[in-house]
Amino acid sequence: MFCGIHASGYSVANGTLDNMCFVEAIGIIPHVLFLIAALPILLLGYGTVNINHSSWLHYPGHSLRWSLTVLLLFILSCEIAEGLLSDLHSTASYLQLYIPSGVTFVATLVTAVYYHNVEMSNFPKLLLLLLGYWVIAIIMRILKLWNLYVQGLNAAHLRLDLNWLIVAIYFLYICIEVNFLLQKRYAFFKESKGLDIKGDLQQQDMHFHQPYVNLLSKVTYWWMNKLMVQGYRQPISMDNLGQLPTQHKAQANLERFKNVYKKEKDRAAKEGQTPSIWKCFFKAFGLSIVYSSIFRYIGDLLGFIGPLCVAGIVKFLVEIRQGNISFHASQQVKEHYFVSLEEFMENGFILAYLLFMATLLQHTLMEMSYYLAIKEGINLKAGITGLIYEKTLRMSSWSLSNGDWSIEQIINLMSVDANQIMLFVWFCPHLWAMPVQVVIAMVMLYYQMGYPAVIGAAIIVILCPVQYLVARQMTHMQKDTMDHSEDRFKKFNEMLKGIRLLKLYSWESIFCTLVDRARNREISSMRKSSVYLVISLFLTAATPIIATVVTFSIHHYMSDEALTAGRTFATLVLFNILVVPLFNFPMVVVAMVNAIMSAKRLRPFLDIPEVDRGFYLTGEDEQEDAKDVLITLLRMSGIHMKSIKRQKSAKMVPENFVLEVTNGHFAWDLSSDAPTTTLYDINFKVPRGAMTLVIGPHDSGKTSLVNAILGEMKLLAGDVSWCLEKNRVSFHAQKGWLFNANLRDNIIFGQPFNQARYDRVISACSLQADIDILPEGDQTEIGERGIWLTPGQKRRVSVARALYYSSDIVILDDPLSFLDVHEGSHMMQEGILGMLREESRTIILVTHKLEYLKEADNILVMRDGHVTHQGTFGEITTEDPSLYQMWKNTISTQAQQEEEQRRKDQRGLEKKYLRRQATKTHHKDEEISDEAEKKKMAKDLMSVPMSAYMTYLLAGGVLWVVILLLVSILKHGVMVAGDFWLADWSSLWIDGTALTEDEWHYYIYGYVGLSLSGIFMAFLASIIIVLTGVQAGKNLHKKMLRRIILAPMRWFDTTPYGRILSRFSSDTATIDQQLPTTAESLIRTFLMCTAALLVNAIVTPYFLIPAAVILFGFYLLQKFFIQSSRELQHLDILTKSPVLYHFSETLRGLSTVRAYRDEKRFQQKLNDQIDQNTLAFLFLNTANRWLGVRLDYLGAFVVLWAAMCSLTAAVYSDIPVGLVGLALTYALMVSTYLNWGVRNIADIEMQMDAVHMVSTFSEMPIEPYRKDEGNVEPHREWPGHGEIVLENLSTRYAPDLPAVLREVDLRIKPGEKVGICGKTGSGKSSLSMALFRMIDNFQGKIVIDGIDIADVPLNTLRSRLTIIPQDPILFSGTIRFNLDPAGQYNDKELWDAVEIAQLKPLVVSFPEGLDTAVREGGSNFSIGQRQLFCLARAFVRKSRVLVMDEATALVDMETEAMLHRVVKNSFTNCTVITIAHRVPNILECDRVLVFGGGRIVENNKPSVLLEQEDSIFTSMVKANL
Repeated sequence: MFCGIHASGYSVANGTLDNMCFVEAIGIIPHVLFLIAALPILLLGYGTVNINHSSWLHYPGHSLRWSLTVLLLFILSCEIAEGLLSDLHSTASYLQLYIPSGVTFVATLVTAVYYHNVEMSNFPKLLLLLLGYWVIAIIMRILKLWNLYVQGLNAAHLRLDLNWLIVAIYFLYICIEVNFLLQKRYAFFKESKGLDIKGDLQQQDMHFHQPYVNLLSKVTYWWMNKLMVQGYRQPISMDNLGQLPTQHKAQANLERFKNVYKKEKDRAAKEGQTPSIWKCFFKAFGLSIVYSSIFRYIGDLLGFIGPLCVAGIVKFLVEIRQGNISFHASQQVKEHYFVSLEEFMENGFILAYLLFMATLLQHTLMEMSYYLAIKEGINLKAGITGLIYEKTLRMSSWSLSNGDWSIEQIINLMSVDANQIMLFVWFCPHLWAMPVQVVIAMVMLYYQMGYPAVIGAAIIVILCPVQYLVARQMTHMQKDTMDHSEDRFKKFNEMLKGIRLLKLYSWESIFCTLVDRARNREISSMRKSSVYLVISLFLTAATPIIATVVTFSIHHYMSDEALTAGRTFATLVLFNILVVPLFNFPMVVVAMVNAIMSAKRLRPFLDIPEVDRGFYLTGEDEQEDAKDVLITLLRMSGIHMKSIKRQKSAKMVPENFVLEVTNGHFAWDLSSDAPTTTLYDINFKVPRGAMTLVIGPHDSGKTSLVNAILGEMKLLAGDVSWCLEKNRVSFHAQKGWLFNANLRDNIIFGQPFNQARYDRVISACSLQADIDILPEGDQTEIGERGIWLTPGQKRRVSVARALYYSSDIVILDDPLSFLDVHEGSHMMQEGILGMLREESRTIILVTHKLEYLKEADNILVMRDGHVTHQGTFGEITTEDPSLYQMWKNTISTQAQQEEEQRRKDQRGLEKKYLRRQATKTHHKDEEISDEAEKKKMAKDLMSVPMSAYMTYLLAGGVLWVVILLLVSILKHGVMVAGDFWLADWSSLWIDGTALTEDEWHYYIYGYVGLSLSGIFMAFLASIIIVLTGVQAGKNLHKKMLRRIILAPMRWFDTTPYGRILSRFSSDTATIDQQLPTTAESLIRTFLMCTAALLVNAIVTPYFLIPAAVILFGFYLLQKFFIQSSRELQHLDILTKSPVLYHFSETLRGLSTVRAYRDEKRFQQKLNDQIDQNTLAFLFLNTANRWLGVRLDYLGAFVVLWAAMCSLTAAVYSDIPVGLVGLALTYALMVSTYLNWGVRNIADIEMQMDAVHMVSTFSEMPIEPYRKDEGNVEPHREWPGHGEIVLENLSTRYAPDLPAVLREVDLRIKPGEKVGICGKTGSGKSSLSMALFRMIDNFQGKIVIDGIDIADVPLNTLRSRLTIIPQDPILFSGTIRFNLDPAGQYNDKELWDAVEIAQLKPLVVSFPEGLDTAVREGGSNFSIGQRQLFCLARAFVRKSRVLVMDEATALVDMETEAMLHRVVKNSFTNCTVITIAHRVPNILECDRVLVFGGGRIVENNKPSVLLEQEDSIFTSMVKANL
């Protein structure tokens, strides 16, 4: 019955308002009416259709409204619970006590749905229904309050308190509705005010909705569901992520940070202080950190409800067991009983519900805290990165060139230091919250256990600095390990670059040993670092156990209070809470110290001098904003207004001139008050539309002059004036700068594409031949991530950019160097003198090519930083005849050198073409299956094969892995046993009887023994996991290295260089450093979750029913999350690299970017790249929060169900109370470990991908070093004569490629000198590769001194033959090592080889002699010297067969002649095969072979072939003479 069974429940004798049942009944009416009105509106379609997110709106009071709704629902749920309890204590059943609250609860849920749909449909007039509902509802509640007071209730009664809270919430609802009505006037007014839709929501491809969704979706990340499902079904791309919201864009964050930094600099300058960069950080980005910290504080405080509820629940059960709980009413009012707040809070079931709600709210707030901190950290990093880049665009080149700031240092500022500051921002909420958390935990421990608990907590606090010292020491050891890693990687990189030479000389094992030694040093350092990791893991596991043992042991002696189950397990929970902040402390402090150091490095960089380019900035398309830009630059650089005066003086440039320098004195050093003058007394004019040549000897100041007029140098005195119209500049720097993009983009440089103009520029710069051999033509990527070009090719591309650019003035700094005579002449005639002059562009050309002096309209002659002559060619020669004579002599000398220079660059082109020819068919085959390969890669990315896990286990040792699992299981088993022991111990205190001394000793010794066993197992497990991880990394690296070094040369030609390096750098680092700790964390979290479930199942088997559902939910979540998380992590990694590359390439081409006045475009490009990375990272962070919230909620349901099951079982059975406390203690840990478990699974899948990649490289095919049978091991002196016979030989580079030599028959006599020539691709170099079995000799055979080389083991064959390759490769080490890396020869033999190679005077001049250090690549020797060292290396081997594979292609004529002279005199008795890059080099050979189409087309003595006028050899000789 609604009003109960008593007649008084229906009596209205004292008035209707005095009848409680009547008031409750009419109180339901507004809620029912609202439901009747609202449900049809929802069903009719308002907001139920799929409305585009561009219509998402947040009405005024949106967040407050949602917060009030959640609070109201909680209060109503408490009112329902209060009604049920009151009904339980009443003399009869009264539905009126809880049914109205239930109806109100349902109506409140509908109001939330209704409001959300009104917002989505943007139909605010429907809110009038809500306004009317709130008004009537508050009236009904006031009537109810009146009735409760009439019934005699006071503030001690919970029902009265809850009603007051509900009235207050209804009042706030009314205020929100009225405020919205008055603001937007959507009703009752003649004109309404529309709602603005934010710009981001207007973009259809803006998919990051977190800032714009409603509060409920915001805190639960509900909007991410769509992406998580998509990520599970198919790979996620950047297109799926859409655009970044404006508030997160790099430009917005840059402006925010820059404005604050500017104000701080102005304030500091006024007050004579140093600007504080930390103030800038927190002024610009601190608001979100404050919110994050507040959420963190509240979340941490809510965490302490857990131990209080556990203690209360256990106390409730103890009271039931002792019969102290009475269900009789202590106060009755008209047959109704109303529970007090105290009685409500003492009920175990209520406490379980409150614990559930507190856990939900705690984890919701914690996830919001994490999200805000990480979000603002990435915004701060974007702002810092943008500011560093903007500063870089204005910094002086002097700061880079004189060593004050290296490119690496600046990149570290952007990549490392900005990252360190970001990490500290992430930890900021922890830093503020930790002290509060520790203090509250200590106070509550004292409240629970007194001084013994304080002593136990003190142990944790004391061990905290120990953890910090361990963390610091571990950081130092990791840096040491990184140094060894870099050394190992450097050696491998050098080995990889010289892999062809290593195979030709059979030195694979020698260099493999060098890498192994470096790896062993790295492993040794890792093991030392592992000691500290073991200590850290051990302390983390052992500290709470030690604190618990000490606390319970001391409690017996210091306290007379009983060690009850409630007190015991509340203390355990508090210790678990206390351990977290204290062991996070070292990590937070390390992050703080690193951030402080990073900020210290950042501040001086922001203060370095900037270039003063006021006289250069003003252009035709910049006239409107030039002054603003200039003033900003000057203000930030501290330069006064004199630059503006120079800008104004630019208007005074004489007509028909584009530039005038008057009395100019320039210096590079901008920071010095008295800089060294580099250019002095500079006076000249540049005529419009004319070509001005700048000439002079080396170091005369020509390049400095160019930089001076471009504003790169400091103007000490004088004036530089540019014309104000038609002054757009294109520029070729001396070294020819390229950026990472395809070839076409490097040329058009942001200009509109014009095919005809482009083709003409390509032709003028002789680039078509290069484009034809590139794998994707002019769409081929070049630069750091693409194909490296030769210096000559770089210059031609750079000049092509200057020609293509629609400029008025073209400045070319030494564009003809590194070009052969034909290329240089063609570029000059077709490009500079042709195209540029036809377009009447002004040309400023710096060159050493004096033959073009007569083509110049104006000549500037420089010497020692001064312009000595200016005028036309005729004017200067008339003025200074001696200078004219010197020019004539120089022109004659240059003509003699041009042929040598031409051969160098032409050979570089041929060499590149040969390499492309070898892989041309391969690329075509790849293109056919490109789409299938992309699909396969996408599929592989979705999952890691199980074989990768097995590979890692086998590498670590199956036995050790089994032992690790057993020890880990024993560790957790012992720890659980200890907790059961403690539960049994604490359950004995229920009846109040104190334990005897023997009983106490039995329990305390048993608990101590189990605890010490757990500590020992934890220590043992930590040692095993770390050492197993190190061993696995060592074995995987060793196997991969051994496999790669034996791979065929074809594999190196077709496998991207960067992919191989990645296996030995990032993948190896992942396996070494991340995988072991992730595996340990995964094992620990899995066993902890298993222990929690088992403990609760043991306490009450009914727990298994919802546990199965929860585990299924966990399975679904981890499946969705892991797939999407891996995709997002992959995108995050991919989008980081472009930022680094763009930064690096801008620093290297700084003067070029500024000359083109293209800073804005490059800044925007960086911003776009940062935005891409920020977008991927934000989605990854939000995905983590999406998972965290759901796992936290699952964990909260575990807590609720564990509490309800335990309570029910304890009330209606004889389950020990201590087990209930134990079950709740474990249940409270589930959410944390579930969260970490899923993330560990995702991390280990990502890291196992590295194992998969490494194992793939470990299974590749290798060269056939030995046959299965039939191997021939020739005698030590083989080959003793040097006879070579080719019988029907056909060779190819791979089985799927066509033959490069076809049915060749040839006999070379012992000691014969044979020259080989032919066109590119004719097969001449393939012959040398066939001799060394570097390619597939699939038909016929090669016989050397009677032995088929196919039967000779590869190592033996290659060690008995000698080759001097076209690339003069030297390795880092010593001269001795480069001549004899195996250490087989004595000093006399080495000195003889050095002397024969004409290098003895050079080597003797070094104090260390043969032990002189050789830098990487032999960079401390010239190309000629390096080639002579290669000759000495060949002589040391004393082989009977010598192959010279275009060995003189890259050396000058003098060195070339020396090489041929030495070979002729020192290899008299050897068979010498010379593959010529220039036909005259083989005229003195005994015989000449001309190859064509893979066959020998001519074979005879040179003299005989020359007598034949129609021979190919004769035509080749004539072409080279």
